[in-house]
Amino acid sequence: MDIAGLSMAMSTATLQQQASIAIMKKQMEFSEMQGDNLAKMMEALPEAQLVQPPDAVGAKVDVSI
Repeated sequence: MDIAGLSMAMSTATLQQQASIAIMKKQMEFSEMQGDNLAKMMEALPEAQLVQPPDAVGAKVDVSI
């Protein structure tokens, strides 16, 4: 392969690598934004309240051998 061909191949590889890195950075920013939005939505949810079952539920267990 001649010098010009090697130069073109290296230039193309460098460009592909730079494009790949740029796409990964955009994906990371998008993922961080989604995570932040999810955290905000979870903070906005009302607190879960524990519901106590009536006293008769689960008070007796039938066991047969």
